[in-house]
Amino acid sequence: MIKRRYEIPQKDRPVYSSVTLPPNARLFMLTFGERNAPERWSVRHLFFKEPGQFSSVSGALLWMERILDELDCPQPDTQRRSFFPQKKTRAQEKQEYLAWLNEEKPKPLSPCWEPQLFCHADRALEVFYIRVLYRQHSSWQGEIYWKQGQQKQYFRSVLELMLLIDSALQGPKAPEQQQNCAEKP
Repeated sequence: MIKRRYEIPQKDRPVYSSVTLPPNARLFMLTFGERNAPERWSVRHLFFKEPGQFSSVSGALLWMERILDELDCPQPDTQRRSFFPQKKTRAQEKQEYLAWLNEEKPKPLSPCWEPQLFCHADRALEVFYIRVLYRQHSSWQGEIYWKQGQQKQYFRSVLELMLLIDSALQGPKAPEQQQNCAEKP
């Protein structure tokens, strides 16, 4: 369990607006406890007290997307699509637009943790720091740092991010394994 010494007391938490978030608001820490114990995999963010628990990389990425949506940082350049789009009338669209105009734009946000929390991943087998810089073309662009491998890579899409994480978790392949994979249809 993460030590509570990095938790910022409620009365001492700085308040940011969704417009003036610090750069570390785009940073996530993925920890993989044990390869065969997915209940020990988690995602942490400085602005959310409880970590997101997940059993797959895709589950972690969906949790991160929800956080990015809630923080509205970075802002997406496209609207989310669905197989079940909501049909809206012109009157509903106008009402939503007027409500959007009247709402207070900057949401007050406070971090729950000190940034030093990310330096101390207790008993984690693998740790990744993911910084989402942009959300363009219905995907993410950013950088990932693999703590155990001490490597940083930039990614251009969520798929590329997943492949980078998977390659780190699988470890280096021997040349004959790579050749066998290439020969299979």
